[in-house]
Amino acid sequence: MERDSSQFLTRVGIFSRVDPSELEILAAGLRRRTYQRGEVIFHQDDPGDRLHFVAEGMVKISIVSTDGRENDIALLTRGDCFGEMSVLDGGRRSATAVAVEPTQTMTSTREDFLTFLNEHVGVAIQIIALMARRAASNRDRYAISKEPRPPESLERPASASSNPRR
Repeated sequence: MERDSSQFLTRVGIFSRVDPSELEILAAGLRRRTYQRGEVIFHQDDPGDRLHFVAEGMVKISIVSTDGRENDIALLTRGDCFGEMSVLDGGRRSATAVAVEPTQTMTSTREDFLTFLNEHVGVAIQIIALMARRAASNRDRYAISKEPRPPESLERPASASSNPRR
């Protein structure tokens, strides 16, 4: 499986510039996970202990807004990775991942992946670029204002400013 795993990793975009022989170290620690259609891979706020690479199938990434609505932010297919934010920062998952169809992922533990990144700065730069592209895409998709807005508690109704207390 190690040889198959390292060949699989050569088709993952963030590893496109890494010598295949160098991927064998990371590939040795990969574990295959299988999910049925509709199965949750991880929930928003779960601990982020592993990075996923889609080997087969499709994964939907979504977030729950403060008003309780689910917002789909990405559909990922073979060769895409997900779960990188919490793996890198050690925090909780920022989104929920669900298999849209029967799906297999290859996973790397946080420890293995961080060790690999320490030895392959080029991959770390590609991960940063991936995160930046995803953030920009989400900003554009949800038309997030670039101008900060004061919290509602600081906004005063028009009547409050026109009738000062005496």
